Amino acid sequence: MPQCRSPSSRTRTRVSSPTPTRPLLVHVWFSKGEDIALIGAGFGISRATSYRYLAEGIAVLNAQAEDLHTALRRVADDGWSHVILDGKLFDCDRLTETTLSVKGETNDAWYSGKHRDFGANVQSVTRPDGLPI
Repeated sequence: MPQCRSPSSRTRTRVSSPTPTRPLLVHVWFSKGEDIALIGAGFGISRATSYRYLAEGIAVLNAQAEDLHTALRRVADDGWSHVILDGKLFDCDRLTETTLSVKGETNDAWYSGKHRDFGANVQSVTRPDGLPI
């Protein structure tokens, strides 16, 4: 079955098709926290494609996540006494985004002073039994 392109797409470009590699790559990256280029090599895909798949997977997860207020209201309605807020810094490279501090100084947006390293900060809110909300 041929895949269709949108009328606004460029000619002579490949059409992306969903593969089971994408969610597995994201799952392995979140589970193991290894270098994304090595994980991609294990799946037989290039470094650039691995980074693209990772960015797309995180965007999908982010779009499905509830905001904090909605999640806390749902937990309160379910009768839970408290929640657990936890986070993890995942090692990354290719992070060159800068931001301005309150004082007007330029800072690296992806630098963690606590860990003294660059990375992506992923946080989760879970119920007392450990299930994510």
